[in-house]
Amino acid sequence: ESPVSESPVSESPVSESPVSSAPVSLAPVVSSDAPSAASAPPAETSTGEAGSTAEEASAEETTAEEVLEDEGGTDGVEVVEEECSSIYELASSDAAFGTLNQVIDAAGLGPALKMPGTFTVFAPLNSAFEKILTPEFMDKYLDPVWKPQLQDLVLYHLLGSEVYSSNLSDGLEAPTVNFAKETIVVNLDPPRVNDNSIIQLPDIEACNGVVHGVSEVLLPASVTSDIVDLGAASEDFSALVVAVEAAGLIDTLKGEGPFTLFAPTNDAFAALPEGTVEALLLPENRDMLVSILTYHVVPANA
Repeated sequence: ESPVSESPVSESPVSESPVSSAPVSLAPVVSSDAPSAASAPPAETSTGEAGSTAEEASAEETTAEEVLEDEGGTDGVEVVEEECSSIYELASSDAAFGTLNQVIDAAGLGPALKMPGTFTVFAPLNSAFEKILTPEFMDKYLDPVWKPQLQDLVLYHLLGSEVYSSNLSDGLEAPTVNFAKETIVVNLDPPRVNDNSIIQLPDIEACNGVVHGVSEVLLPASVTSDIVDLGAASEDFSALVVAVEAAGLIDTLKGEGPFTLFAPTNDAFAALPEGTVEALLLPENRDMLVSILTYHVVPANA
């Protein structure tokens, strides 16, 4: 369960240069004025057809070792591999991503972002977190009870494949690695994610992927929607929504939670004996309907 839907953030104006900001404190943190990743090269974008997928957009790069192998080996020349940093190490060492690093640590995702991989991270700058990290937000999402939702928030900023600024096209859709595999949409002029998160620091390379610094925190459904909202947004749960309304449980399921709902689909309701659903929806059978529906709810993140 998550908070009730927030209004979409209006599109941010295009910045001439990234705004540098100190990390927002989630816990005792040493603030730093060290240079940010602003030295990253400017975004190079290409216009393509709307609806492209990240898999279509991502380009394979040939390594120096592969080139040498194609030329017949190294001929005794020692190949020295350059040291590089993982995505987590980049976030830890760059003051521009100080708050993101704290959020990653709080979500317990540091080890995952050190692992080998081909990730793309749309990394919110400190100034992006300043816009959403109210005391209420921090009190909730830093509570271990809500750790799954915090993890989902971080993972919504990750793609499973490398996508550089030169791979971006207008209308590109890409699935994230969050729990629901929600899709983000990239548009150009200016290059941005989900309409309002401007890509300000593109193409920061890491050992396990590429990082793009962005101006806004991307918010998945687990943060913007509660259980009732999620049910109403899916055609598969329309019968359940009708039953919840008839049982008078809307306000309960919009409450603070946490709740886990094992939600019967329309097919599950259709499988009941003929006339059962209609009988349960009658006012005189409300107590029975409440008992049945609450049997599907666990008061925890389960």
